[in-house]
Amino acid sequence: MQKQQHFVIPNLKDVKTVAVLFAANSQQAMEEAQAVVSALEKLQIPFCGAVVEAGKCFRNAAARDEYIEFCSGHNIEFIPKASLDWVGKPADSAAAQFVGKHFNLFLALNNCNCFAVDYLTQLVDADCIVGMNNNSRMPYALVVEPASGEFSYSSYLNGLFDFLKNVNAC
Repeated sequence: MQKQQHFVIPNLKDVKTVAVLFAANSQQAMEEAQAVVSALEKLQIPFCGAVVEAGKCFRNAAARDEYIEFCSGHNIEFIPKASLDWVGKPADSAAAQFVGKHFNLFLALNNCNCFAVDYLTQLVDADCIVGMNNNSRMPYALVVEPASGEFSYSSYLNGLFDFLKNVNAC
């Protein structure tokens, strides 16, 4: 049974806490993580997050270790593929730093339809949950689909934050 939630789309100036959840699913995983962190750091709002290892995206073990170290240095939990069951459900301890905590804004950056990202998003307590696609399984308050063409977390987040700066500005 899905929980009932009342959502509020906040103006970015009113946001005090942010959480982000995304998937590492491409060869550009490190650049994508850096773009997410850079966009969030520009906001100067405390954030935490998690990234799900959703595919074979690291050249070697050293690249994977570097990615994990980068994430942990920026308050982003790395959820390895090995901690997902055969369906893709993460272990109960996954994303412990934000499951059960309240956030003003939660960003579900699921550009690859990763079941683990959808599953963990349903466990989040947030005033506003922003999704990337209109997925009937998810209780998004706001869906902002990426522009067609080549996808970039940096341009997506900058556009989203520009939008949120103007919400309820009147």
